[in-house]
Amino acid sequence: MADQPAADALVLFGATGDLSKRKLFPALYNIIRHQGLDLPIVGVARNNWTDATFSEHARAAIEVSEREPNEILIGALLD
Repeated sequence: MADQPAADALVLFGATGDLSKRKLFPALYNIIRHQGLDLPIVGVARNNWTDATFSEHARAAIEVSEREPNEILIGALLD
């Protein structure tokens, strides 16, 4: 690849949807677990959820997909 500047953020459109729940949040968790992810993640959706509701949605998605989820890594993703 050519010299690319680092990304400023990762934006997830439809972050409250089924695709995010089943695929994206578990994938992001695994990226953090295996190699780290040094950029902010921004979730965008039409639902009028609070930050706490959204975080619980993402946490539940990870906990369903992982046998022994690491709370520190989940916290790193959700902060």
